[in-house]
Amino acid sequence: MSTYSTYSPRLHRHSSNELHHTIHSGIPFFREDIGPISFRDWMWDTEKLVQPLFHKYSQSDILRHVISRFVGRACEWWHQRQSRVVKGRESCINTFYELKACMWKKFIPSSFRITREQ
Repeated sequence: MSTYSTYSPRLHRHSSNELHHTIHSGIPFFREDIGPISFRDWMWDTEKLVQPLFHKYSQSDILRHVISRFVGRACEWWHQRQSRVVKGRESCINTFYELKACMWKKFIPSSFRITREQ
């Protein structure tokens, strides 16, 4: 029996229409108010939705769909960041968790302490 996996990251076991529908019906737009609290709530909701999708879809597909939910100032921030990537001033983001870490640094001040109310 071979020890090599036959799984290819290029092969998607589910249709991209399902991914589009799941993300676009479940993730709200990340809008004009990109303060710490609105970001925190948006990220927690988004992460809950995308976690079950990691075994079905590529990281790049999930990332592309999540970014498509940026509008207004959030979209402007993303385009400015991508411009800095092209110029070699920022590292490329390839996964949802890299995006999360980058956004956390950008939108949550270090002095801001988050306690999730149940």
